[in-house]
Amino acid sequence: MEKINICLVTGNNELLADKKELSNFIRDLNDKYEDMGIYFKVMTNEDKLPINEENIKKSELFLVLLGTHIDNEILQEFEIAYQEFKNQKFPKIATYIKNTNNLKDQDLMLFMKHLDQELGHYYNIYESIDTIKLNIILQLKTLGLKQGKIEIKNGKLFMREKEIITLEKIPMLYNNKILVEYKREYQKINENYWKLKDKLYQNSDDGNILNQYEKARKSKKDIEEKIYKLENDILHLQSQFIDACTNEKVSKRQIYAKECLDAGNLEEAKKILDFREIKEDGDKLVKLQSKSMKNAEILLKDFWQRIEILEQDANSPEKIEDIKKVFEEAVSLEQKTCKERDTLCKYAEFLFEIKEYENAIKYAKRYEAYLTIENKIENREKVKEIIEKSLKKINKR
Repeated sequence: MEKINICLVTGNNELLADKKELSNFIRDLNDKYEDMGIYFKVMTNEDKLPINEENIKKSELFLVLLGTHIDNEILQEFEIAYQEFKNQKFPKIATYIKNTNNLKDQDLMLFMKHLDQELGHYYNIYESIDTIKLNIILQLKTLGLKQGKIEIKNGKLFMREKEIITLEKIPMLYNNKILVEYKREYQKINENYWKLKDKLYQNSDDGNILNQYEKARKSKKDIEEKIYKLENDILHLQSQFIDACTNEKVSKRQIYAKECLDAGNLEEAKKILDFREIKEDGDKLVKLQSKSMKNAEILLKDFWQRIEILEQDANSPEKIEDIKKVFEEAVSLEQKTCKERDTLCKYAEFLFEIKEYENAIKYAKRYEAYLTIENKIENREKVKEIIEKSLKKINKR
């Protein structure tokens, strides 16, 4: 049994209920993970007594919950965890500040400024405790745990077909205007579907009703698929963002775009992740011959986040071409800055999904050549599968 140590610290009595709920949630996860050989041990600070320094250093995840102020003990615990992360890449750190509309404490404001400007550490402003629960599941992925498939179905989060939490209180979902419209449309279609089904039951020989029912059934399936895809696109974007925040610095663009998405403002998020602006930053990086892996990595994440956002925009007629343009610039940036060529693989997968099989083969073979030159074994099976499936699709035409 693999033991995962999780430190959960809060600074004042106003968040005791949140801390208790999260502690119980993490302990309940043991029922979901035990068949994978994983056990979670939760360590919390009690009665303002700090967690033992050795326990912080041996933890895999360090979670901080703050309300309207911060105690010195929390500052000390955070510093221990942060220095350990700098040295060992563990524990992974996540800071959550409750949106109380009363964030005026001087020490807390200084701490937030320190996180933002000096450490480049992203802190989360949360309203619902369910947001933290979702993030914990996604943060566990950053530990390399084999969790199996994580997906959203019918407004609930599932892992390996096991229900984990409901997501009705998650802002990035209930604020998403396109998703809200899809669900409104689903209600109308579903209501009509059941009316027709009842009519068909009463008039099974009526061909006209049968045709209407078949159309309604197809419409119901189509909108269900749209909802499923969009919800899981949002989940994937959140997962990518948490992975970046947990393991490295993220750009201001990514942070502001994420805040816009949580508020349901897709168009503003696209404006913030402006393609030309990101491209210009990439061109400057190359022109100055700055091969900084960190700077190139951050810009690539800007490109990837823009792609994720564009994929959510069902109303854009140029969506496919816009996504291809971003992919091609990201591929170019990787090559010019000597980065690993992961975007080639992502692009090949995308091209296969949109049925551009010849181009999918082209980019998959470029990635395959890169893996051979660099003597890398990861993703070899995936890229072969893309090529083989694309060839089959072409031959069927």
